[in-house]
Amino acid sequence: MQFEVKEIDSIKRHLLVTVPSDDLQKIESEILKDVSKSVSLPGFRKGRAPIG
Repeated sequence: MQFEVKEIDSIKRHLLVTVPSDDLQKIESEILKDVSKSVSLPGFRKGRAPIG
């Protein structure tokens, strides 16, 4: 993960954050796994909703 901060003026900053796609995919799958346990969709049992 990389951060870049540019000073625009005395009180404003521009922040650029670069995150590798592998890290984002790992976090996304963990979040989807947690959310799918509590989601209720018609036709599916609670906690059994498909992720995709």
